Amino acid sequence: MGSIHKIEEEIECYDTALKHKPNFPEAYNNKGIALQKLHRMEETLANYEAGIKQNPKGIEAFYNNRGLVLQNLMRVEEALEDYNKAIEIDPNLADCRFNRSLCLLLLGKYNTAWEEHEWRFNRKVYPRRNLPGTLWLGNEDIQGKTLFIHSEQGLGDMLQFCRYAKLAKEKGAKVILAVEKPLIKLLSTLEGVDEIITTGDKIPNYDYHIPLMSLPYAFRTTIDTIPHGIYIKPDPDLVEKFKPMLLDNGKKNVGIVWSGGFRPDQPEVWAVNERRNIALSKLLPLKLDNINMYSLQKGQPAESELDNCLGWKSRMCNHTSHLNDFADTAAYIWNLDLVIAVDTSTAHLAAAMGKEVWMMNRFDTCWRWMINRTDSPWYPTLKIYNQPKLGDWESVVESIRQDLIKL
Repeated sequence: MGSIHKIEEEIECYDTALKHKPNFPEAYNNKGIALQKLHRMEETLANYEAGIKQNPKGIEAFYNNRGLVLQNLMRVEEALEDYNKAIEIDPNLADCRFNRSLCLLLLGKYNTAWEEHEWRFNRKVYPRRNLPGTLWLGNEDIQGKTLFIHSEQGLGDMLQFCRYAKLAKEKGAKVILAVEKPLIKLLSTLEGVDEIITTGDKIPNYDYHIPLMSLPYAFRTTIDTIPHGIYIKPDPDLVEKFKPMLLDNGKKNVGIVWSGGFRPDQPEVWAVNERRNIALSKLLPLKLDNINMYSLQKGQPAESELDNCLGWKSRMCNHTSHLNDFADTAAYIWNLDLVIAVDTSTAHLAAAMGKEVWMMNRFDTCWRWMINRTDSPWYPTLKIYNQPKLGDWESVVESIRQDLIKL
């Protein structure tokens, strides 16, 4: 609570400053940023609007900040207008160009979005790998050349975009893929990959390299040309190993994930993480007689929730101590009928294997799920349950409960 109290004190200071000096755009800007941290979005908007009216030097920063708030409120078209205004004033505003790319992706405007998304590398906060050699963005012929695809962002991104290795292979390239350690075993059999390496391995020689999230741009992906189909396959021996752990009592076997991984080194994603996760106790209405429920939840503090949630403790099977990497998780999921998950890597994994996935989605959805869709062009077997308003998990859980009863 200490930090919330601190932010509230900060807001009071800005109020005092504005009382003494009403024409003070910087105070409006800083107060807006503070209010945003407390999720007081409507007040934040009012502050940026007051600042914009004073037409300050650096008004483009106000447009960018207001755009972000509008985007969080899912007023995406209005957010796009603000980003456009800011970029008109300063075309090199990298943060704003990046924010605009996410808006375009949300709206499904892929023909301009992917190129705009390349601005992420100009942002100060974005981690980039300085690799030798030539960056490939789809322009050069890679027939007979070696292409090095390197990971970027989270595990879910790798699971979603590793499908492009096959397309690079079809262009005649030898493909080297670098993945995080938990994915190495699972993706070592991925179609289109000639060699797979992980953190700490020596990078073999290559002709061209490309960051993972640039692949849709290199292949000029539109909504109609998204490469899909089942592209991740579990190890059959592991599938057999986990099979006896699951109940065979005529009921549906359903796996569940309520929390995404915590990234201690990325404070900029903490707030989003908080909004995408759901407290396990809120899922108690899904305790139904026709369902066997299985935890797929890895990582603290979420795993402890299961130990402390009396309503679930006796009703949820938990074999997660046997799941050491994603190859294990994939094989375990293969034995289930359905996966219910928040927006996390497990949802990507199950959907990439063609399993039925019901995803519990936060109101200010990630760009990849687009706006007001209950399906996804990326994953044919994914069904999305969207929050009707910010923080409203009750409606989501009730919709899933009704569908589980029908199941």
